[in-house]
Amino acid sequence: MSKKNEKPQCIPLCYPDNYKWDKVKGKLVEKKKSRGLLVVCEDALEIIRSIDGPICPVAITGPARCGKSYIASQLIEPRTDKCVFETSAKMKPQTMGIWMSTDVFKKTLSNGTEVTVIILDTEGLDAYNAHKEDDMLMFALMALMSSVLVYNNKGSVNAEDINKLSWISKLNKVFRWSGDGQKTTTLLENEFIKFFPNFMWLLRDVTMSFMLTRDDEDVEVDFKNYLLEEVLKLEKESIMTETKVKEANATRRALLKSFPVFDALTLPMPSLDQSVLKDMDKGKNRGRLNQAFLKEVDVFISHCGTLMKPKKAWPYVGNINGHQFTKMLQQYVSGFSKTKSISVDAVVTSVIDALLQEVVGLVFADYCIAMDEYAKQPFLVRTTRSSISTTIVCLSQ
Repeated sequence: MSKKNEKPQCIPLCYPDNYKWDKVKGKLVEKKKSRGLLVVCEDALEIIRSIDGPICPVAITGPARCGKSYIASQLIEPRTDKCVFETSAKMKPQTMGIWMSTDVFKKTLSNGTEVTVIILDTEGLDAYNAHKEDDMLMFALMALMSSVLVYNNKGSVNAEDINKLSWISKLNKVFRWSGDGQKTTTLLENEFIKFFPNFMWLLRDVTMSFMLTRDDEDVEVDFKNYLLEEVLKLEKESIMTETKVKEANATRRALLKSFPVFDALTLPMPSLDQSVLKDMDKGKNRGRLNQAFLKEVDVFISHCGTLMKPKKAWPYVGNINGHQFTKMLQQYVSGFSKTKSISVDAVVTSVIDALLQEVVGLVFADYCIAMDEYAKQPFLVRTTRSSISTTIVCLSQ
């Protein structure tokens, strides 16, 4: 809860319409109605619109109650011991919708490009008080809006995790492209890579080694290689193959083909002490956390920095600024809410329109400055220039 006249550390970017954003209290207030559409928060849009240069949204998604808010808070610069995004030790999900840190920050990438980084925290996939359709929309928005997408889960990797990530292979059913003005088609998986984020799979609370059998010997490997060679390895298919196997293979292919970069890291247990785990968001407990955990968090943050890139709008628009991003987001949310699909050409058109508005604004501002300077000149000089211009026009005719 924010104090009066104090800027909140984080605010919702989008939230379910069965909640209301209370700006004074700095929190979402639940209304007595069933969950329906997503609502875009104007307070958040105002912050993003003010960003002139390229932006780099970094989003954290994954199953509910797996510590997304803690790790999202660690990505904010300058780092602090206290969590920016609210956490909870209760079973009921704390984050509803998509939240953003109000403290966006500048970062210079390895290629010299300066971007403004926006950290996004999302409600958990498969939360008991949400529906599959809500999960689909959340994952689609994260994939569309971010430059880096972190999938955060705990423990081990199994068939259920592949099932939770099945949204990736189904996103082609969400996108519509009608560039010829008549025929509407879905986008192919290999089209996603043009505007999708870099992907990081972060596995938390790891206590076991990752082993693979090579040449009849068990060999320990890192998490990324374990994913590539074991978890994401395609199963053989035939005419008699079960549907669930085909769907799992579709997810595996999409994970490896839809993202420009696929990476993976792990984190050990933060602590074995339940009282410490319940209060991880309190800075005073940092010294009680597992030092190996803190060290690997530093590695994770550094690695995320290498994955950062300017956000782009597919397929004709390059790096986009905050104003263009808000136009894009509004198209995504309204499109999915109305038709359960997103018109890619409509999104591109809205971003280009925003770009043209900015160009016209800049040109008009330059014109006003030039006219003000012209008006300050002596009358004789202005008359002479006018006469010369008239003469040139007449000669040209």
